[in-house]
Amino acid sequence: MRLDAANWPVLSVLFDQGLDLPAPARACWLDGLEPGQLELRPLLERLLADHSEMQTRNFLETLPRVSLAEDPIDPIAAPGPSVGPYRLLREIGRGGMGSVWLAERHDGLLKRPVALKLPHPGLATCTFSERLERERDILASLAHPHIARLYDAGVSADGQPYIALEYVDGQAITEACDLRRLGLRERIGLFMQVLDAVQHAHAHLVLHRDLKPSNVLVDTQAQVRLLDFGLAKLMVEGQGAASELTLDAGQALTPDYASPEQILGKPLGTASDVYSLGVLLYELLAGVRPYRLLRPEGVSLAQALQSINVSRPSAVVTQGAAAALGMTARQLARALHGDLDTIILTALAHDVPRRYPSAEALGADLARFLAGKPVLARPEGAWYVAKKFIARHRWAMGSGLLAATVLTATSAVALWQASVAREQAETARAVQGFLEDMLKPNSQRQADPVKAREATARQLLDLAAQRIDASLDTAPQAKLRVLDIISRMYTDFQLQASSAHALERKLALERKLYAPGDARLVATLSDLADRVRSDDRARAASLLSEAVAIVDQRRDVDPVVSAVLLRRQSNLLETSDKPRALELARHAVTQLRGLHNPEELIESLMAQGSLEGRVGHSAQSIAVLEEALALSRTQVELRALYAARLGAYLAEAQYQAQQPAAAEASYRQAFADARRYAGDDSRDSLQTERRLGEFLRLTGRPAQAIEVLEDAQLRARRVRVAEWEYAVTVAFLGSAEDGYGRLEEASRAIEPLLHQPGYAPQLRAQWLTTLARVNLQLGHFAKAHEALDEAAASRTNSAMAPGVLNAYVSTRARLLLAEGRVDEARTWLDQFSVTPPTAEKLPDSWLLATTAAAEVALASGDAAAALEQAHAVSARLAADPQREYRRFEELRAALVEGKALAALSRCPLAMPVLQRALDIAKAALDPQLSPLLADVQIALASCELDMGARERAAALLAEARAVHARQTDLGPQYRQPLERLAARLHAPQAAAH
Repeated sequence: MRLDAANWPVLSVLFDQGLDLPAPARACWLDGLEPGQLELRPLLERLLADHSEMQTRNFLETLPRVSLAEDPIDPIAAPGPSVGPYRLLREIGRGGMGSVWLAERHDGLLKRPVALKLPHPGLATCTFSERLERERDILASLAHPHIARLYDAGVSADGQPYIALEYVDGQAITEACDLRRLGLRERIGLFMQVLDAVQHAHAHLVLHRDLKPSNVLVDTQAQVRLLDFGLAKLMVEGQGAASELTLDAGQALTPDYASPEQILGKPLGTASDVYSLGVLLYELLAGVRPYRLLRPEGVSLAQALQSINVSRPSAVVTQGAAAALGMTARQLARALHGDLDTIILTALAHDVPRRYPSAEALGADLARFLAGKPVLARPEGAWYVAKKFIARHRWAMGSGLLAATVLTATSAVALWQASVAREQAETARAVQGFLEDMLKPNSQRQADPVKAREATARQLLDLAAQRIDASLDTAPQAKLRVLDIISRMYTDFQLQASSAHALERKLALERKLYAPGDARLVATLSDLADRVRSDDRARAASLLSEAVAIVDQRRDVDPVVSAVLLRRQSNLLETSDKPRALELARHAVTQLRGLHNPEELIESLMAQGSLEGRVGHSAQSIAVLEEALALSRTQVELRALYAARLGAYLAEAQYQAQQPAAAEASYRQAFADARRYAGDDSRDSLQTERRLGEFLRLTGRPAQAIEVLEDAQLRARRVRVAEWEYAVTVAFLGSAEDGYGRLEEASRAIEPLLHQPGYAPQLRAQWLTTLARVNLQLGHFAKAHEALDEAAASRTNSAMAPGVLNAYVSTRARLLLAEGRVDEARTWLDQFSVTPPTAEKLPDSWLLATTAAAEVALASGDAAAALEQAHAVSARLAADPQREYRRFEELRAALVEGKALAALSRCPLAMPVLQRALDIAKAALDPQLSPLLADVQIALASCELDMGARERAAALLAEARAVHARQTDLGPQYRQPLERLAARLHAPQAAAH
């Protein structure tokens, strides 16, 4: 038979339903097809026969290839050899809605295979195209080690939409568990990874809506990957409407895993995904699904749903299912009976209020089960709690008398734990109610300040912050929890002021609920101090002092919280008292080593490593950062967050230790880690690539730097969530050695960076200094002074980091020199933070300070002093093993040395020095755009003219003039030397006429 495009979605859904049934049940199911679907039966029978061995397999195979050569389905033109920037390698899945291909980029930008999703050409402008766009937007907002990454999305020149996803070589979670013969606890542990990924999606306001084994893969490293957000949707869009999920409309809903409210077309919340997770957990542990949602003729899905009766998992186990877990059926039934039955059935509760409100709540109960603690879903009786206590401490129960004593004592414990459990359950329900109220469809709100049909996550966050008092006034514990979540999300958005405001509200509420000096205040005091530290150090110090006083007086403060407090104290002192700050950071690391909290240990190692470098302990700094990096790579859930950042920090430490080759290797590895763990277009990738480009620029490889930075700039422009990264890369390109024709663009790009919320004063001072350098090069002297003045106000000179201070001082001195204010420039140079050179080390600060001093001496007419200082730099660089990484320093020193020799009328000696400077400049700088290269040409031409080589001087002048013609807005510090040389060159000819 032939099939039109309108029937493809229906066929796809029916085919998925048939595959989900055991082979013996398929004939009965086919007999029960509705009248409008009977014409599809022959095709379904052939498809099911071709794939009888398949039930749930790799996501990339859920759209399976079919073989119907003599009676093809409505012919789908095979895509050409490429779609957009991707070369198609082989088709790995095909179905009613489209196809999935293994592909790679033909432009070489992405060095790994991808799974390329393509819609059926007949549907590309309809539902599937919209679903692809939605999946792209949703995945772009999610970055988690257990969620398959989005690499790219777009539309090819011929109108073919595509999404490039991480290619996962793995198996469906049920199949993987059976093949690996994982036991009960191992399966729960794997399932906890799924919960972590789903909770991450929910925290970003995304429901998955299609959780089933084929969308949860386990890779070769036994790590879960959550796939296929094609049905997912932001929770504010009015999801759950019947018009969107009705099977007859062709939506790819999987009924056996869908929640009752999803099947009935009701509004959905996080509990809907929890239901699907319950079905998945049931199947993982019991070996079968809780039910099959079959529809005999004339029975709707809603009617079929009412007939469902979910048995306890312990009551349905079979010997085959138990064998897959390495147990007998009786052992498995006993293991499931009780807590696991209760947990699973709570997740599968038909009524939403009786269900776990979130994946986090489900995970918390599973964690309590694994730890042998009472689960919150179970009625809390004293005997139940006591039994749990005895089970956890059975080796201590050496006698009946001891057991009786403990049982008596645990009656009080049971009452306390029951109270805690009820409070936690009430808090969870209040939080869930608040979230559902915030995330319900806009049409169901009375006075909704968010008028747009699709609110952004930032808008919802602001709305939640506004409405929390009215919504949670009677649930203070829930309010505390929501305020903490809001604060952390604001931090993720880099909105430190809003994050601090949420914590201020949380602290105020805690002061009302708890007595002064309560241990629960410490974490909030510490977090708030960290948020306000950059803008209000006095306030941060006061908060930390209060927290320290509580820790000193009490013994019940969480040791992790106490260790984090030490690190926060260290952060506050890092500029004013580095030795004390380092001591505190080391104590934090020591305290955390035995607490099994890898994230806080990594954070504290980073703090220690940074401080070790600041006090001159280069080797120790590198060792500590290498430890932190190695630890981050062993933590699957932390790699995306830390590996790239730590690699870049390690590179900076190696560069400061004058190990540029090692630093370059670390930068490149950090960039590779960012792409691997966070995705090609992630912020980490863009930032790390930008840092690599800046390192290449600083180490005298501007051509390579331009290539790297331009790639980062193009990708940052393409990724909508990272516009500010685009501005950053443009700014670095523009401030790179005298501009490269991007000065005006850089000036425009830096301006918005200065107003980014959450930027620390140190970083703001750095950007203002960069802006001043660009304005100096453009000749906008007043603007340059204004930017430097603002940088000084942002951070006093004494508080600036050495690198920022030196950049600030050198820019100010060169600006004053350009204005002819030599004495003032000399005064500014006294503020340089200089590390003296030794036989082994040649610090960048000494090179910068000495070259700047030589420039000032030359401008003041003291050519002899300028020559001495510039020659000292050149001599040290000539013997420096890292000379190839310091070409710019060598160029500037040679230029000053050559000009000083010429000023002393020693042109024969000046010419080879200036020629060396010209050779370096031509190798390093753009011959058509660099004013610095033109400056060298002008100096050499002046010497040639003094030596009588007029034609050679004229040729060099013409080359310099061509550069100036392309850089029309250069400052007088560049224009005036060219004008003076031109006047000298033409003066004798004019006199002859």
